[in-house]
Amino acid sequence: MKNIKLKIVFFFLCVLGVNTACHDLLEQEPINTISQKLFWRNNNDAQLSVTSIYSILRSSLEGLTKEDVPTSARNGAWGDYMIYGDSRSGDWVNPADNDNDWKNIIANNLRAFPTLRDLHNWRLFYRVIEQCNLVLENVPGIAQDITEEQKKVAMAHAYFVRGFVYFYMVRIWGDVPLNLVSENIEPLGREDQEVVLRQAIEDLKLAEADLPLEFLVDGVQDRCTTKTRGSKGAANAVMAHVYMWLGENQNAVDAINKIEQSNIYRLLPIEGFRDLFDGGCSDEGIFEIFYSNDVGETIGYYGSSLTWYYVKPFTSREEGSFGIPKTKILEAYTYPNDKRVAEFFMSIGPPPLYEINSDPLANDENRVMFAKYKKAPNETYDFDHNIMLFRYGGILLLRAEANAKLGNVDAALSDLNKIRDRAGIARYDNTNPVDLLAEILQERRRELTGESHRFYDLMRNGVLHKFTGFISQADEDNGAAYWPVADEAFLSNPNMTQNSFWE
Repeated sequence: MKNIKLKIVFFFLCVLGVNTACHDLLEQEPINTISQKLFWRNNNDAQLSVTSIYSILRSSLEGLTKEDVPTSARNGAWGDYMIYGDSRSGDWVNPADNDNDWKNIIANNLRAFPTLRDLHNWRLFYRVIEQCNLVLENVPGIAQDITEEQKKVAMAHAYFVRGFVYFYMVRIWGDVPLNLVSENIEPLGREDQEVVLRQAIEDLKLAEADLPLEFLVDGVQDRCTTKTRGSKGAANAVMAHVYMWLGENQNAVDAINKIEQSNIYRLLPIEGFRDLFDGGCSDEGIFEIFYSNDVGETIGYYGSSLTWYYVKPFTSREEGSFGIPKTKILEAYTYPNDKRVAEFFMSIGPPPLYEINSDPLANDENRVMFAKYKKAPNETYDFDHNIMLFRYGGILLLRAEANAKLGNVDAALSDLNKIRDRAGIARYDNTNPVDLLAEILQERRRELTGESHRFYDLMRNGVLHKFTGFISQADEDNGAAYWPVADEAFLSNPNMTQNSFWE
């Protein structure tokens, strides 16, 4: 079903002229004679266009494949969202010392292997943006079987995703081209990242105004639609992060206050973490990417980063290719009896038995498996958990960080200790602003490990060089945290520039 859906989306993009290669690939008369005017007719068309936005967004977070770029060295998606946000944070290693791609990513040798080139490429993200722009340009003109409210909500989804994607790209490449029209023939250079982030804020404000707080069916919350589509809470969550990157801490606090005041999100008890990570669509989730075996939606490629850390009996892998070594776990989880350790990690015994130990840290340095998302022990690589992008626990810690920077110590401690109380560790009471901020960042490290936040947290605070031995302060100041811009972006574009560290 997933492949069918992707083909439908690809066909839809070709019809609308999004993919410049579509004309050559689909020369059949019925397709070539379809025009945009014949598509944008009614509310059903508007809803299809919004659905395609989220489908392409999911593909962009998974990463480029041969279907997108025939010259790709990949045979399937890698789960790039995790690579961008976790792998270079200093916590993750290639424990079996068996994968040159992983070793070079971790060591910041981002040009070392051909397979890493796909991570340089922002093509899919601009495909998402182009689809958002098409919706914003065409939905207002639909005249049949659609209400003004339905138009507003469709456009709000487009504004939400466009704002999120521009924010997401800034964290990866820094300055990026800013395109707000569906058909642009002028070669665009990279725009200063502050300008891009300001545009993201404007988009997210427009989205917040018209997105629902929750999606309802017969007066009851449609939980999974509320969690996997844009909502007021999701718009405010992304806004809060953008404000933090802009250094506007009070604005971030204000956005998070709106999330709290909505009263539809809560911290699950520690016993509810399986609902949070394995089931998805829980009361703690704010914005998630949907996957489910039940409807044929899985990530099943052998190399996906979502399965690289699994070994037998969970996959057929003898040794893990990607994981957090025991020393790093002990470095992060310094408080005794932290309940999260048993939820997030698992010890797998050596071959031939591969027994699962009751003590998550029972085994040696590289025999501890990251298992925040617990897949079935079936030796396959299918992975169907929702991918958590923003959740209430992380948002409370983000507000704690913002308040600490504002000098609102009591407010920062309150949010910090809500997370610590759930984890079963001692409350924090040190009011020294420097120590408090450092502890909040450590708590985000513990709470959000493997959720693609740690690298960005270090980068946002300018302390990446303190946690990885591969990037010095001088390198960080020169842009080493950003990925190189792909060679493809320079083709016939005299206005394109490379990140300074990779020139």
